[in-house]
Amino acid sequence: MVKPSRYRSKRYDKKLDADVERIRALALDRIKKEQMRMYQVRLTRLQDYVLRICSKYGIMSNAVAYYTTFTQQVSSACRNFSGKTLDKKVREIYSQYKKKGLRSQALFDLIKFACPRIDPYSWPLMCYAKMCVARIAC
Repeated sequence: MVKPSRYRSKRYDKKLDADVERIRALALDRIKKEQMRMYQVRLTRLQDYVLRICSKYGIMSNAVAYYTTFTQQVSSACRNFSGKTLDKKVREIYSQYKKKGLRSQALFDLIKFACPRIDPYSWPLMCYAKMCVARIAC
């Protein structure tokens, strides 16, 4: 049974109060600015490292965007997953970009940077006939 409106309005006065709404809006704005600042710092750091790795391995500048996207995806997976799920997700991302023809050594270095919890060098080797670097869906 629904209570009379005068009881319901007392309960929700704070939700309709202008001061409370203003405080919530200011807090939300502050949180958005902080998240954007942290994202910019993370992205700048990531791009600098990707450029360093690409120059180390002599990768052409037109392929840097693929390596940057790869690193962003690995970093996102590292923030959202853990354990075996994280390992499986990173292997899937690795295999997807390896099929595009990116260098596996550079990808391994980027994995170590984007997600220090994973050691791609410990992945068992297999698929000698196909010349795969790591044990992934070959």
